[in-house]
Amino acid sequence: MPLPMVHLGVAKHLADKFSIEDLSSFYLGSIAPDGIYTREGFTREQKLKNHLIPADRPRTVEDILDFLREHSDFSDKSFVLGYTVHILTDQLYNESVYKVYLERYNADTSPIQDKTWAYYNDTDILDFELFKRADWREEVWSYLGKSHGSTVDGYITSEEAEKWRDRTLRWYDSGESEHKNPVKYITYDDQWKFTVDAAEKIFDLISDVF
Repeated sequence: MPLPMVHLGVAKHLADKFSIEDLSSFYLGSIAPDGIYTREGFTREQKLKNHLIPADRPRTVEDILDFLREHSDFSDKSFVLGYTVHILTDQLYNESVYKVYLERYNADTSPIQDKTWAYYNDTDILDFELFKRADWREEVWSYLGKSHGSTVDGYITSEEAEKWRDRTLRWYDSGESEHKNPVKYITYDDQWKFTVDAAEKIFDLISDVF
């Protein structure tokens, strides 16, 4: 649900807290699950598995932590940690920012867009704003530019991760979002505050696992 700058913002705050062996792999891992969108003919079932969502019930934080435990011997620990952080970020975002978004949207008696497009209008415009304001962006972009994908069997391939990396590195080149409606339901402060708060929560969740 969150767009790349939110994911990378959470990852950057965590990188300031943890001693991470390979920051390039960690930052790539933090956006890698969305590399599923580059897979030709990908299915909803593949997306659910790739994002650790069980087919028969809602995903829990424990499901996500189990993934990290199960991959404790993975050769690229920094990548799989970033991958886990991405999914935890999704989970926390759904429970906070997206929940508030739905409340605000549903309270609007005359929305000018449907629920999905209104969401991406606001988040994409704000993602460009986060890109412009983030004082860590050049550092993280440098690490991403040097990164190499890893294949996590059954979840993502190195090629898919690298394709999503390349897409992310180029996404903001235009300088502005293709969405043009006024931001209405999510604020810049909502997004920025989430990156800080989520990093604190994720740090507490994974400190005993990683």
